[in-house]
Amino acid sequence: MFNISSNTANEIKSFVSSKKIQEPLTNEEEIKNKEEQLMEIETLKCIYGDDDFKLLSKPDQYSKFRIRINEHTSIIIEFVSGYPSHQHPLFEFKSSVLNQNELKKYSSSLKKQYDENNANVIVFAWIEYLREELRPENDLDNMLQIESQKTKEKETLQENTKINNSSNNN
Repeated sequence: MFNISSNTANEIKSFVSSKKIQEPLTNEEEIKNKEEQLMEIETLKCIYGDDDFKLLSKPDQYSKFRIRINEHTSIIIEFVSGYPSHQHPLFEFKSSVLNQNELKKYSSSLKKQYDENNANVIVFAWIEYLREELRPENDLDNMLQIESQKTKEKETLQENTKINNSSNNN
């Protein structure tokens, strides 16, 4: 018997599949899944490069890898024999900024996307969705708005100073 902390229990829940395999996979299905997984791994490596993609398992095992979403969040994904034909990959978020409700929201969304994807590879779509959702809210726009506001405040202050100086001189 062992105890699972609340945090560990929540992490484990992220690994639970929303689809259960009804029947064991045939050899053909398992081989096809493994081929698709290997192609997906190669594609993800090419897209995300060494900075954002790290393989965590040996190539001959079911693949486990980490993809960086942003500077505060990454996702660890582990392929299972039923992926992509019957099951979504297992996944676990690593984040210094997301709270439990946000983690649950994103987990549910990823599972829903898989269910709607008709047993096709899904990891790239997941990563792009997460990157879009978790990108800093228009950092450039916010910086420009702040600079614009500072400029306006500065101009207003300068204008008020000129008016005060003009009225003092008269």
